[in-house]
Amino acid sequence: MTRKDYSLIAEALRNSLLDYESAQPTSLMRNSVKTNLNNVFDNVASVLAADNPHFNRDHFLAVVRGHRDLNSRPARQDKDRTPEQGSPRCYDIR
Repeated sequence: MTRKDYSLIAEALRNSLLDYESAQPTSLMRNSVKTNLNNVFDNVASVLAADNPHFNRDHFLAVVRGHRDLNSRPARQDKDRTPEQGSPRCYDIR
């Protein structure tokens, strides 16, 4: 897959989040839906990371959750660092 493919997937997921936020759900429903959305985001990111060892999961999740611009690029990782030593995980949507 290419960067363009990842951007399209991130945009689709972000649009799902925006649709949810504009629906004005009840408090109970809001917590349940946010949990489910975060699970979907994490699962998609896991599949993409398994497909490409250079995939930046943290950056992808930050884009999906609206913390980064759709056209932003991830910071380069040190070659000596493993993915587990990379940047801190993106936190769940709030």
